[in-house]
Amino acid sequence: MRRHRCRICYLEWEPFPLSTGASPMYARRRSLAAHRTPLPAAPVVIAGVAVALLALTGCASSDKAPVADSTKALKVVTSTNVWASVVSAVGGDKVNVSAVLSDPSADPHSFEATPAVVLDLSKADLILVNGGGYDDWALTTIASLPAAPPVLNAVDLSGLDTGEGFNEHVFYDLDSVELIANKVAAELSALAPADGPTFTANATAFTAGLTALKTRAAAVGADHPGTKAIATEPVAGYLLADIGLQDVTPAGFSQAVEADAEVSVKDLADTKNLLSTKSAALLFNNIQTSGPVTDELVAAAKAAGAGVIGVTETLPAGITGYTVWIAGTVDAVSAALNA
Repeated sequence: MRRHRCRICYLEWEPFPLSTGASPMYARRRSLAAHRTPLPAAPVVIAGVAVALLALTGCASSDKAPVADSTKALKVVTSTNVWASVVSAVGGDKVNVSAVLSDPSADPHSFEATPAVVLDLSKADLILVNGGGYDDWALTTIASLPAAPPVLNAVDLSGLDTGEGFNEHVFYDLDSVELIANKVAAELSALAPADGPTFTANATAFTAGLTALKTRAAAVGADHPGTKAIATEPVAGYLLADIGLQDVTPAGFSQAVEADAEVSVKDLADTKNLLSTKSAALLFNNIQTSGPVTDELVAAAKAAGAGVIGVTETLPAGITGYTVWIAGTVDAVSAALNA
């Protein structure tokens, strides 16, 4: 490939593909508990990508974020398609939303940004990340940009206590999602004031749907008071609380998950015992991180007649709306408890 030399800084570089449609590479699939230890993109790789980006943009840099072109749809980039669905609900046809991660079989925690992802982020008018250690690769990449656009961090905006034991999967927390939706509307309105009323109206409609979901979830719990559940990971923990389920996952099992350690034979046996004795009526299983331990728990749950609720960290194929996605999980819980 022919090399190029910048006329300003004399840096030599090779062009890289600009297409953002290429499938990203994933460093690895995590083990059962690896989500508590995110793997940020390698600094050397990010530095190299930043240099290439400088070359592509004529080696120019600025201390100011780019100003949106009011004649075009605003470009918003999110770390996952879950957050993209929230932005789409608020922005409507006034925004062009793209998600870095949308593969249902992918692990959002161990992703490493490609040059195409860096370029896509650099062209955004607004970026929405989850935060809380969930998608540190995004924050690392954004920090490498010569001129970063405004960034919304969902965990920071949620106002939740991020101390010991914090569950970073705030996209399952309906209250937090409502806060983020309203903040997205405010940011989009600042970027495109003429469309502000549209963004506000869309956010109002979206949050009304969230309120209806909260009522629906609470009704399921009210019909089955005191129901106990086990979770292979705390992915949907906030939704369990909204439904009114009691998470009785043994402490040893949860601690092993938190520490990214092997689950002991005793802790696994204690967890399976809750299912076989019908002490726990439900098992929430993150289907994006399957392995021998989760497979064993799923088998135990089915043998005991317990309901198995599959949860994901990205929207499954064919699901484009956030409320539709959450409603599907609530309905699955209801169906399992009424079976």
